[in-house]
Amino acid sequence: MEFSKHRLHHARRSRNKARCGIRHQHPIAVLRYTNKYFWILLIPVVRALIAYSFNLVHLMRVMWWDILIIAFFFLLAWLRWYFTEYMLGDDSILCVNGFIAKQASEIPYSKISAVTAEKYMWMYPLKCSYILIDTDAKSTEMKKTSPDIKLIMRDDDIDRVFSIVKRQDMDENVYTSRISKGSLVSFSLLFSSALSGVTLLGALLINAGDIVGDTLQNTFFSAVNTAAETVNKKALYIIAKIPTVTITIAIIIFIGWLISFLGNLLRHMHFTFEKRGGSITISDGFLTQRKYHIQRDHINYADLRQNLLMKLFRVMSVNVNCSGYGKGKNEIPVFIPISKSAKVRSILKRIFPDMEWEADTIPIKFRYIWRYVGPPAIILNLITVAAGVLICLFREWFDVIFFTMIMAQVPILWLLIVKTAAFCTSGVSYNREVVCLKYCRGYEFHTILVPEDRISKIVISRNIFQQFNGSCDFIVYTNSEYTKSHRVRGVDYRSALWLFNKYSESESTP
Repeated sequence: MEFSKHRLHHARRSRNKARCGIRHQHPIAVLRYTNKYFWILLIPVVRALIAYSFNLVHLMRVMWWDILIIAFFFLLAWLRWYFTEYMLGDDSILCVNGFIAKQASEIPYSKISAVTAEKYMWMYPLKCSYILIDTDAKSTEMKKTSPDIKLIMRDDDIDRVFSIVKRQDMDENVYTSRISKGSLVSFSLLFSSALSGVTLLGALLINAGDIVGDTLQNTFFSAVNTAAETVNKKALYIIAKIPTVTITIAIIIFIGWLISFLGNLLRHMHFTFEKRGGSITISDGFLTQRKYHIQRDHINYADLRQNLLMKLFRVMSVNVNCSGYGKGKNEIPVFIPISKSAKVRSILKRIFPDMEWEADTIPIKFRYIWRYVGPPAIILNLITVAAGVLICLFREWFDVIFFTMIMAQVPILWLLIVKTAAFCTSGVSYNREVVCLKYCRGYEFHTILVPEDRISKIVISRNIFQQFNGSCDFIVYTNSEYTKSHRVRGVDYRSALWLFNKYSESESTP
């Protein structure tokens, strides 16, 4: 909410009357506003300072232009810090920033959907943390993941913010849950992604290259190649013909998965969940500690997630969609870590008494199975045909082509199995208060529980083939900071229309 000039002027005038009310961020926030090239410019200056035996006079004579540029960047950062102020009122938080064009924003505490406090290792001795405050309103920043307010506050002020948002709900009934070590390890094993780990490793090497040159990259890839050659030489006869480059790629993928696994393990360590009335507090993290406060009324839907193994062993984890919670980079909006399905149902019953998933009102009929298994089956055949053509053209590369074909078919074959299971479990149900959607996206199964008042629209979609077999896609769009959609494929068209009309009648009934 934009402040009027009168309100901003009044806040300025009241500074002398209540100096402790309007505050600056922690001084370390100056570094947050520095340009990314600021740190690269510091490297040659530090090297020169060491080379000149810390003779500042000689350094100023030789590198006065570099030092002037660094001072200019630092001055801009200091001005941004100085002209960014905040005030914690009784009913709202006020944030003022800008030294040329002023902008002031106010967020009532009752409109806050989530508050996040992040404390990195280097912040421990400084006694400060990042605080991110979000509402259901769309972010005014360029990035979709940007919060409505992001500041570096002293720990005392952050504690005050959490105490203010908590005091709105003084319910004495408190429900607390902690993640067990076994669940934490299981969660990290099942939700670690080699792709995200490799991406993180690549970003680290690239950024390191910008600062220290190519030494780190060359050292890393040299070590990986050496390890690959060693494995190739000592491999059993079964894998003796696998090229070194293939083993190198496998090692990099494994390192990426290991990085992702350790990251998930450290991130969700000490996971604690506390529910008091309509307020939910979640804390986790080992090296980087995070604390979240969520308003239950701002949760748009619950997402019960499983992969095929979790489905077989009847375990699941629960994520929630709430503006400001888990939308940062590499964040997962975990609400309930991996637990038995019965335990998840019990916990959800405590937190959301109206949210239940029942037997599917509209299951998927057998004649729509091709909608699920068709794409992976076609891809499997295309890989086989492509490999056969390549073998005919390049017989001397038979071992490499055959191995590559098998490696490419394994994940697609697994996808075919997953999609077959998805066909047997997907469906839609509606109990006048909550819509339940069961579907599969990629290798992951989702059970979405959406309260009726959080649905923005329902769409029944049919392509040209579905018009002949009597099926459709049932799509539900939910209210959130950004539009989210959930699609159940291959639903019987007449049943979908019946459910759509049932929902429309409920909406029109006062």
